[in-house]
Amino acid sequence: MSNISILLRTVHENVHVFNMKSNFSEPKIYTGGTDPMRWSSLTKTQQKEALLKDWYVYYSFRDPVSGHLKRQPNIKAGANKFKNKRDRYNFLKTLQRNLLILLEAGFDPHKDNSGLEKEFFGTATDPHDTSVNGKVGTTGTKENAAFPMTTVRDAFELGLATKQQVLNGNSYPKFKSHINRFLIWLEKGSMAQKPIGSITKKTVVLYLNSVLQRSS
Repeated sequence: MSNISILLRTVHENVHVFNMKSNFSEPKIYTGGTDPMRWSSLTKTQQKEALLKDWYVYYSFRDPVSGHLKRQPNIKAGANKFKNKRDRYNFLKTLQRNLLILLEAGFDPHKDNSGLEKEFFGTATDPHDTSVNGKVGTTGTKENAAFPMTTVRDAFELGLATKQQVLNGNSYPKFKSHINRFLIWLEKGSMAQKPIGSITKKTVVLYLNSVLQRSS
């Protein structure tokens, strides 16, 4: 076989590999029907109207029955509490990135993702895992640098939304309950509206001590 024939055969085989169907579409961000890259060119009225709409991350996943990509529920994660374009968009960009990481790692909304959950988060139902995110990063210290003005409440909501993508139906409600109790404790101490970076190991220790005192 000539060199050109070998080359053409190799290309043909590789094309078949590259054309393999993906099980999901790349997550995208809906920004109220506007282009966030041209935000400054909008009038104040147009900006206000866009911010009055719900912004969210959306994606499709291949349906196991029909074999077609099917739109999944929109993911908002509290993003619309942000009242300006910059914070809202940055918040959703983090969620978009985290979701893509999960999808590329094998997340399947139609299956049990407990194995993936352990890979990313370690112990699935650890009540003291206040980072919420493990390797992905939403409310942990690595992400604090990217979102210094994100409040504790908003960061927790983003973390819960991300974690919900990998926890099974039984584990997520328990995990959410633990996190919400921590959030209630933070609210009583007037910390829920502070920047997420204000949460330190000392804060967590104080909370755990209060839990032990209540249970003793």
